[in-house]
Amino acid sequence: MKVALATCAELPHLDSDEAPLVDAMRSRGVAVSHPVWDAGDAPFLAADLTVIRSTWDYTSKADAFVAWAARIDDATGGRLCNPAAMVRWNTHKRYLLELQAQGIAIVPTALVPAGVPVDLASLLTARGFTHGAVVKPAVSAGSKDTERVHDLDVAAAQALVDRLGPTRDLLVQPFVPAIAQGELSLVYLQDGPALAFAHAVNKVPAHGEFRSQPEFAAHVERVEPPPAWRAAAERVLACVTGELLYARVDLVRGDDGAPWLMELELVEPSLYLSFAERSAARLADAIVARARRPLATALA
Repeated sequence: MKVALATCAELPHLDSDEAPLVDAMRSRGVAVSHPVWDAGDAPFLAADLTVIRSTWDYTSKADAFVAWAARIDDATGGRLCNPAAMVRWNTHKRYLLELQAQGIAIVPTALVPAGVPVDLASLLTARGFTHGAVVKPAVSAGSKDTERVHDLDVAAAQALVDRLGPTRDLLVQPFVPAIAQGELSLVYLQDGPALAFAHAVNKVPAHGEFRSQPEFAAHVERVEPPPAWRAAAERVLACVTGELLYARVDLVRGDDGAPWLMELELVEPSLYLSFAERSAARLADAIVARARRPLATALA
């Protein structure tokens, strides 16, 4: 059995968080490769299954990435995880507003379409985001090109808007003070036909920082999520149609004390497998099961 874990040129040996998954797959007799997604299709076409993992450079070439996913999914009869339809939907954060329309509590979000001039201070005042905000591209990962606004001191963020706004959609959101207590990431993995909760981590930003990624020195620890937060995550996932191999739901405590959705990660999220050894084994088992399906089943 051959499984390709798609990565990017910046991480030709995958992100270090993938090590438990690679070990678990190899212990099951799987030949694991990690080809760069935009270095040629041949390795993916030769694999029994392609799993998108650390393709973290896609944000600078999103159209090419979405086209690659569609091409591989079509050419292999649906043997891309997660599927191309999810890649197309989830790579642009307008999905947050679509989920909000289905009743999901999200961090309040204003979408500024590319090419629309905006005076940021006026927008923040009109939306009531006057006690701080975050501005970022609607296609982004890892907090790249993200600016925090303190109160209405918008100079740096306005410069970002002026630089990126002509060609890229942008999101403007209020700063959520509870991020200081952490962003809760709940990881779900396929178990049979559906997703099942695997584990959760809390990511607490470093002192004076608002970004919760480990590369910004956030403290990450495994936690047991409160029942209400698991229920909130599962309400989000219930809004998604289509079969998923994995999902990560990122929640933060909102101003009303309830969990708000920050991100629903269905494309290439860190799954924090090194924090939960059994989760790597569960994901490896799910991958093997998907790869073993007859082609007609994969297409169904």
